[in-house]
Amino acid sequence: MAAQTGSTTTFFPDIRLIELTDPGHADTFNPLFKVLIDNDAFLKLTKADLAYVNKELAKKITPIEVDARINALIGAAPSALDTLYELATALNNDPNFATTMINSLATKVDKVAGKQLSTEDYTSTEKTKLSGIATGANNYTHPSNHPPSMITQDANNRFVTDAQIAAWNAKQVNIGYAAARIASGTYIGDAKANRAINIGFHPKYVKVIGNGVTFEAYPSLSQLTPQAQLMDGTNYTLNDAVNFGAISATGFTCGSSTASKANATGQTYTYLAMA
Repeated sequence: MAAQTGSTTTFFPDIRLIELTDPGHADTFNPLFKVLIDNDAFLKLTKADLAYVNKELAKKITPIEVDARINALIGAAPSALDTLYELATALNNDPNFATTMINSLATKVDKVAGKQLSTEDYTSTEKTKLSGIATGANNYTHPSNHPPSMITQDANNRFVTDAQIAAWNAKQVNIGYAAARIASGTYIGDAKANRAINIGFHPKYVKVIGNGVTFEAYPSLSQLTPQAQLMDGTNYTLNDAVNFGAISATGFTCGSSTASKANATGQTYTYLAMA
C-alpha cells in the first residue's frame, strides 16, 4: 500500500466509486487512497474550533430576550395597536398616510394670533361697532327709579307738582264739578232676593241687560238724591222693585224677588253704571 501522504490544501468532493470488478493492483487503488488521505487531512485542518463555536453561540439571544425586545418596541401601546397589522388598519392601510394628513391639514383654516380663526365670524362693520363700546358698558344696571332732573322739560313735557294738583282740584270743587265715574262688568244670576252688586261707588245711573230684558235705574229729576225709577225693557214698568232693586251707596240691587228678572239662575247679565 502506498504511503499515507496527504495534501492539506486539496479537497476532492467527488471520489470515484470503486468498481467490484476492478483488479486489486496498487496502481489502481493508490490514487484512491491518496484522495481519501487528502480529504481527511483537509477536514481535520478545517474542523470547527469548539471555543469559537461556543463564543458565537453565546451571542445568540434567548426567547426571553426576544420577548423583552418586542415589549420594548411596542412600549405601552394598547392591545388593539401593538401589532403592525393593527397599526396598518388604524392608518386605513394608507401607505402615504403622512402625505394624506398634510394635504388634509392644508385645507383647514389657519390660526391667526389675536383672531382665533382667520375667517371673521361677524362682519367688519359689527367689529367696528363693538370696538366703539366703552369698557365696562355692559355692567350698567338700570335703576328702578330716575330723578326728574334727567328729563329735559319743554312746552309739551312739564312736571306737575302736588301743590298745582291741589290748586286745580280746589277750583273744580268751587265750580261744583266732579269727575265722572264709570263702571261696567257682568254677573251671573243666582236667584237670590235683594242681591247686591258692588261697584265701589254710588252711581247716578245703572243699566242692566240680560235675560231678554233691559233695566234702567236713575234719579228722579224732581229729587236731589238718587231715587230709582225702574224701567222693564219689555213693559217699561216704573218702580218695579220686584224685578230690579235700587241704586245703593256702593252699586245696585237686583230685585226683592227670588224670581227677579235681573237675577235669574245661570243667566249672564251685563251692567253699566255711572256717577
